[in-house]
Amino acid sequence: MPPNKVANTVSPGRKPRSVQARVHAWLILLIWAPAIFYRERVAFNLAGASCQWPALDGGNGARSSDPSVHVAVVADPQLTTYLSYRELGRGNPGLIAVEGISDAYMSRAFRRAVLSNDPKHVLFLGDLIDQGERIVNPEEWHRARRRFDRIFRWPRRASSANTHATKYPLDGDDDDASRDRDASPVSYRTVHGNHDVGYSRFAVRLRHLYARHEEYFGSTNFVRRLGGVDLVGVGAMALDGADDPGARSAQTNETWEFVESLGGGDEFGTSPFGDGDGTAVDDEGAGVETRCVGEPARPRVLVTHVPLSKRSYEPGTCGDRRTSEVVRDKTHMNSTAGGRRVEIPRHDGLGCYYQDYLRPATSRRLLDKVRPTLVLSGHDHDQCVGTHEVFARSGATGRACATSGRSATEHTIGSFSFLMGNPRPSFAMMTVRGGCGERSRVGTDDGACPAELGAQELNTTPVNVSLCFLPSQWSTFRLYGALGVVTVLAAALSAVVDAKRRGAKPARAAARGVAGVIGTCAAAAAIWTAVLLLDLSAP
Repeated sequence: MPPNKVANTVSPGRKPRSVQARVHAWLILLIWAPAIFYRERVAFNLAGASCQWPALDGGNGARSSDPSVHVAVVADPQLTTYLSYRELGRGNPGLIAVEGISDAYMSRAFRRAVLSNDPKHVLFLGDLIDQGERIVNPEEWHRARRRFDRIFRWPRRASSANTHATKYPLDGDDDDASRDRDASPVSYRTVHGNHDVGYSRFAVRLRHLYARHEEYFGSTNFVRRLGGVDLVGVGAMALDGADDPGARSAQTNETWEFVESLGGGDEFGTSPFGDGDGTAVDDEGAGVETRCVGEPARPRVLVTHVPLSKRSYEPGTCGDRRTSEVVRDKTHMNSTAGGRRVEIPRHDGLGCYYQDYLRPATSRRLLDKVRPTLVLSGHDHDQCVGTHEVFARSGATGRACATSGRSATEHTIGSFSFLMGNPRPSFAMMTVRGGCGERSRVGTDDGACPAELGAQELNTTPVNVSLCFLPSQWSTFRLYGALGVVTVLAAALSAVVDAKRRGAKPARAAARGVAGVIGTCAAAAAIWTAVLLLDLSAP
């Protein structure tokens, strides 16, 4: 008998090797494990690598070569809590699974897509913990807060975070970041959202929430100097308080007092060294630019959780990166209470019960006082880009200035979480023009801003923003579902082949196929769980 015949002959009484065992091993090693590794690891690395810090325009279409500051902007992470899915209840395995998956997603996204780009600052736009304003038990709130700290690497001091001696903190430039947030190489800031401190209608009753949140996450009203730009944080949740000044909460009064203070005075750099006729002068008295009295000496970036009122809410007015319909500014919201439909007013004269945008008059007043170059907002959970007119007039003569009618671009950043209804979670990357302090490290010894550089700085775009998208977790789930179908089909086909080759009964072959599917899926689940636990325990 030829040798090849001998090799292919099965010994008497010995059955051919099972095809099913090999098929399931191949499914794990060649399909499931690579798919899990790619979707839960590589996809986030690629997302971070595809994001680029936006360049600044140096004038005449050329890119600026000036030093710059990089800021990552994260909106509405809304860490899942037991109040997010009340129907599941505390301690429910389903709730624990949702929390774990969501926490792992944001942890890997923050580490692999955000921090991998080496931002110098991280700015949050509020809504840090979902339903945080409803968590009364301090122990439960701190448990959620510690989860947030771990996921986003929020630096903590031994004492309370972000304390300042001044009523409205004006921080120094970037060199002083370590003073602000311990010795962390990345400094953190946030403004309040409705899931942090609630809406203005409940500010008086829930005033302790402001104290609790500010103790651990800092003041929502601040001016932070980043390079050549002032970052102005405003507590939007308190702005639309009671119409009657006598009924307003302390938070509303304090926030408006802060906003009004931005309209003048050198403490915040809001008015240049002016000579009264609209000409700004430097320390040596040399005129450097014709600027309207009351215009900020440095460009400002307004940071607010709630977006400003828009000119139009028609489809397409938010740009081409929006994935849902534009939210219209409603004066009433339909709700169900006690089995019947009721209408809840946005504002009842004592404050807001809910809010999609700041009221038009509030938005106008805020723009007039802050006069920003750029506005950053959240709350919407989806991406939106729009513009607002910024009016600037001379305080001395009432005449319109050269900058009258300029516009400010508002970027509403989508939610960082995949559970907030946005199929494309995102964050923003912001490049800020470097100030004289930045230049002193690269070209001057005395820390002063040379006159020629000061003139160049005026022609440079002060700030630019680009959007960065994260991998879709729902697409990952759909992929796993498809692989589950492939596993079942492969198991069924291999069972048929085994039944013919080994002479097994159909019922026995089917049982082996079911066991193989269960084993393969269990192995895949074990690999996926290990990856998830590594993300949750990452330092």
